Amino acid sequence: MAAKAAALSGFSVVVLAAGRGQRLEPLTSLTPKPLLPVLNVSPLWRWLSICQEQGFSEVAINAYWLAEKIEAAVKKAKSAFKELKLSLSHEEELLGTGGGVQKAAASFKGPVLVINGDIWTDLDLRLLVKRHLETQAFATIAVLNPNQGLNPNSTFNQNLGGPASLGSSDNQAQANQVAQASQAAQDCLAAQDSQAAQDKLVAQDNFASQDNLLAFSDNLASQESSLIAAKDEARFTAGHVLRPLAPPTVSVDAEGRVVGLRLPRDLAHKAEVARLYGLGVVVVSPKFKELLPVGPSDLIAELAKYLDEKVLAYPAPTTIWADIGTVENYWTLNRLLAKNKTILAKGAEVLGQTQGFVVLGAGAKIEPKAFARDCVLWPGAVLESGARAIKAVVNGRVPAGQEAKNVWLG
Repeated sequence: MAAKAAALSGFSVVVLAAGRGQRLEPLTSLTPKPLLPVLNVSPLWRWLSICQEQGFSEVAINAYWLAEKIEAAVKKAKSAFKELKLSLSHEEELLGTGGGVQKAAASFKGPVLVINGDIWTDLDLRLLVKRHLETQAFATIAVLNPNQGLNPNSTFNQNLGGPASLGSSDNQAQANQVAQASQAAQDCLAAQDSQAAQDKLVAQDNFASQDNLLAFSDNLASQESSLIAAKDEARFTAGHVLRPLAPPTVSVDAEGRVVGLRLPRDLAHKAEVARLYGLGVVVVSPKFKELLPVGPSDLIAELAKYLDEKVLAYPAPTTIWADIGTVENYWTLNRLLAKNKTILAKGAEVLGQTQGFVVLGAGAKIEPKAFARDCVLWPGAVLESGARAIKAVVNGRVPAGQEAKNVWLG
């Protein structure tokens, strides 16, 4: 694992974990989005692991929907992440992303790194923070790096790894940092809670990958494909980007300055050269934090009021990114990361047959003569003898002779 960075003095983190996640129902009727297990590790747990590994020291997590489960997770995390000062910001009413940050970060003095708790990515947060500090920005928004559509001679590309800087020594150093961050992110896949962290994931090869991915192309905003493969040999290893669930909303000029947020499709700012996907990670200055209203608000809508300030886009070097916003995206992310293997957490058992990828949570079991293909079995889930589960997320028991598809809440 990459060496731990020195503490990022003056930087605090807010992980947004309060939302209901209606598009993920019925899964989120049981578990908040940030606690949905991905290869048996929740996004919230993974973000806390990354924050500690990369040198942050103070993290606040907000909670509203199924708040008692977020609270229990934070309590457990305090024992596991000794180097993090963790706090819970409980909301009596849902405050939205803006109000949630305003309340959770009320006592923070310096810049604040805001992370959507349902995002899965190998973005190196240190590079984003470094760019924000170097530019002294009002806010910095991490965006999917399109490597196209921008002026190749602009400061935006030269400084942030665009075509003009390919092959430079600075860019190679950044590439090395990204490679280290990617390895650290892969290591995080095996991270469990304080008890399960001692267990090894058991992987059994099944069938060859059947992924059908499109090349990362000029048609970045394509709505016809559910997956985009990002491949740029100068800064990326081959990776996967699940198509964001909304159109690109970050309008930038040739220098990487944000000139519009959530503009209508048929309306472009006169200086706009590209419209990019936001990655759900933003750094805000103390000045902006103080301008957030008390009560419910939307962070991006509030930020859009201050684009005359220095709001910048950071084209993130990342090889994997996913918004776990729908059941399909959640299932697909597990499939991509499992790579057609069977992944078993502590106490999980496979006595029947599996094909494709199968992820079993703690205590999950596939009984003799049961069959699972391309499935996620939550902790304690059981496929009884003779039961089948195909392309499903399974919670509870699937009785003998029955077949689970899509979502099964037994």
